[in-house]
Amino acid sequence: MSKDHSFSDFESTIMSVKANEKIWRYMTFSKFINMLTTSSLFFARADTFNDQLEGTVNQPTRQRLIEEFNGFGALGNVHLDEWDNMVKGMRKDTYLSCWHLNEVESNIMWATYTKGDFGIAIQSEFSELTKPILCFGSVAFAGKVVYIDQDYDTHSITDPMHLYFKI
Repeated sequence: MSKDHSFSDFESTIMSVKANEKIWRYMTFSKFINMLTTSSLFFARADTFNDQLEGTVNQPTRQRLIEEFNGFGALGNVHLDEWDNMVKGMRKDTYLSCWHLNEVESNIMWATYTKGDFGIAIQSEFSELTKPILCFGSVAFAGKVVYIDQDYDTHSITDPMHLYFKI
């Protein structure tokens, strides 16, 4: 059964992260040295992620868009093309830094992000990560990712940021 997600879902997902919840960032030793040297966090462009579904429209959402624009005739096709172009553009204009929210370390995260090299796990709190990020206002978001079922659930068609939070 499909579930559409509203902006209130978006807000409640972000707000569901407590300020003192532990977060982890796993990385290779060389990435850790780079972080210390540059005194900055690395944010990857969304279209460079290994997960090629990151920031894309799944089939149920695309079908819903087609149905929404169907009543507009030829203009509906223009709207659909504009939507596609906007999503492609957002993937090139959206930068992400992914952290793991958990009370304890994760062997899977070690294996995935350290790739057999010497690795580092940084442990902090959600509020410590978001303080400097949220100072950018509306151009920066921080929140919990809850993955949807790509075959059945739909993203919001009114707020494309849902393509990244997958709520």
